[in-house]
Amino acid sequence: MGIQSRLLNDDHPDTLATRNMFGGALYSQERWQEAEEVFRATWELCGRTLGDDHPMTLTSRSDLGHALYSQERWQEAEVVYRATWELRNRALGDDHADTLATRNMLGDALYSQERWQEAEEVFRATWELRSCALGDDHADTLATRNMLGDALYSQERWQEAEVVYRATWELRNRALGDDHADTLTSRNDLGHALYSQERWQEAEEVFRATWELRNRALGDDHADTLATRNMLGDALYSQERWQEAEVVYRATWELRSRALGDGHADTLTSRNDLGVALYWQERWQEAEEVFRATWELRSRALGDDHPDTLNTRVNLANALRRLGRKAEAGQLDGSGS
Repeated sequence: MGIQSRLLNDDHPDTLATRNMFGGALYSQERWQEAEEVFRATWELCGRTLGDDHPMTLTSRSDLGHALYSQERWQEAEVVYRATWELRNRALGDDHADTLATRNMLGDALYSQERWQEAEEVFRATWELRSCALGDDHADTLATRNMLGDALYSQERWQEAEVVYRATWELRNRALGDDHADTLTSRNDLGHALYSQERWQEAEEVFRATWELRNRALGDDHADTLATRNMLGDALYSQERWQEAEVVYRATWELRSRALGDGHADTLTSRNDLGVALYWQERWQEAEEVFRATWELRSRALGDDHPDTLNTRVNLANALRRLGRKAEAGQLDGSGS
């Protein structure tokens, strides 16, 4: 890029194109801060040389948004995406692929700030436009539709989310196959929507099928496989099928422990869940041992005052109380008995 810059000047279109590609190479290596600097400089030079609404300027500006988003600087990314979308909308039209891609990323930036209602509006509009322009079963249309489901789910509008997830799963199943990663994401999301409506038996069926497919496609120790397996345990637990839930939680905990380590948040979640399943089978001695180990690990990893640490501490106190060790229980939960 340095030789080209000396030969053609910094603001020559070929130099700018190469500079943006260099930013892309940095971005692909997850060197997002460096990529940000390159994209920002390229965007500013493109803006001065080519104009704000030139395709190359807009590409650099959108890429700058990606670099900010990947650093979890979502508010800054939102500002960049919104400006880029508005310019692309005027220059290219609201149904152009680039306009829609930027609008979708604007939705992602809003969603990441937990501004779910605003994100919903953006995703809904983008999905409808993509559906008209690309078709219902296009990958981009389906990605936006699933994100619309996420925005609804996050607002606790679980029945509406269920409708969206189910439709997306069915379309992805036909277009991509039942074991494609995107299909399995939508199916898993459907399970969450059912679970949140306390339709635990239906959720169990969905989680079990998703877990089996993920197990074959990704392996039993993949993070997604393990997340679904733990949710299967939750669905069994919520039906008061404690013994079955125990088997699932124990297997998930052991696999997570090997894959992620004893102190990982997901490992500790499964271990705590195992303790709860033992507790409700009145196997209080075993539950105490599990809760104590989990509490000690959570205390070191998260701190004594973290909600997860406190939750396990209360669970341990309850197990001790069931064992008649009321003084120890009182010291833990402050009840005095």
